[in-house]
Amino acid sequence: MTRVPRPCAFALAAALAASAASGTATAQGIVALAGDGDELVALDGGTLAVQGRRRLPTRIAIPPILLADQDAALVVAPDGRIERTAVPGLAVTAETRLRSRPTGAAASADGRYLLVAADAPSALIVLDARTLALLKEHPARDETRETRIDGLAVAGPRASFLATMTEVPEAWEISYSDSPPYRGWVHDHRDDGPPEQRPRFPLRRIPLKDVLTGAFLDASADHLVAAAAADGRGAVLDLYIGRQVATIDLPGRWAWRASAPWADDRGATMATPSAAAPVLAITDMRRWTVTRHIAIAAPAALLASHPSPGPVWIAGFAPPLADAVQLLDTRDVAVGPPFRPRQGSAVAALAIDRAGTHAIVALGGPDGGVLLLDRKSAAERAARPLRGIVAMAAPGP
Repeated sequence: MTRVPRPCAFALAAALAASAASGTATAQGIVALAGDGDELVALDGGTLAVQGRRRLPTRIAIPPILLADQDAALVVAPDGRIERTAVPGLAVTAETRLRSRPTGAAASADGRYLLVAADAPSALIVLDARTLALLKEHPARDETRETRIDGLAVAGPRASFLATMTEVPEAWEISYSDSPPYRGWVHDHRDDGPPEQRPRFPLRRIPLKDVLTGAFLDASADHLVAAAAADGRGAVLDLYIGRQVATIDLPGRWAWRASAPWADDRGATMATPSAAAPVLAITDMRRWTVTRHIAIAAPAALLASHPSPGPVWIAGFAPPLADAVQLLDTRDVAVGPPFRPRQGSAVAALAIDRAGTHAIVALGGPDGGVLLLDRKSAAERAARPLRGIVAMAAPGP
């Protein structure tokens, strides 16, 4: 799920369900946010050759969003300005301005819609991703109060957006399907069938036992896992029946949003980093039980995995290891020693490419850049120096 930068928090996992760590890429290329947030750079996904550059009028923190199978990216600025820009040339092809302050954004899996989490007033806003026309606005509030939006995610298999709230114990689902599911009673479905759902982009409000934050959405989009506000344990929400079905017994501070899943003949598994200690928790996703803890070099914030066999990449370590990376071997569930792709350049973003063969590592700071590394051996395949990268992501599988 994607974190909204106070940001809002759960639209950008999905920036890997739809984008990734903090920028965006497809099989054709990568769109990186450089210059400490005020420059877009388009790179070739195989050679990292620069294909386009454009200076932005204001510095942005929300990662650019590359639309699925389209030669366009969306840029969301803190003043409410949203641009659709051509890729790789980066010319602006559409523009709009919201009346509220964006805190996060996510594009639908089919590339047709953009969901923006906004503040002051708090709302979820659906835009046409091609024209940037306003299509729907859902005020973020319950019967008594307004709530901030914790994060967004894209549930591609469900053709919907998901959001968690900071003050209200609810999860929201907005369908972007052309035929959204009807939720409610019908006289006799055998005779009449469910009625047509109107209007478009209906809102489903799922009541929860507690406020959930830092959500992670599994690859099938069947389950949402997030930290319960009361004790930090992982609450598992079944999105089909709309209720919590399990609790992962991990009290304390865990970065659920950064979880990385994989599957093999033993079933589905995920690794979750602690937000406070140098450890990963390994969870069996069939039973939602923790099977082991693995020591890592330092507390980590970035994990990247892929459905194809291969290691999970770990980065975003606390200083003095901010420039380090470790690999988790998913066969024996063990980590290798840390290595530094570029001594002194902190890892700003991390993703696995669509084919699952390379890791794309973005390095921040004045001596930063983008590296293309072999996913299994970590051998360097290409490099592009770029100053001040704050966002960059590879396409999801």
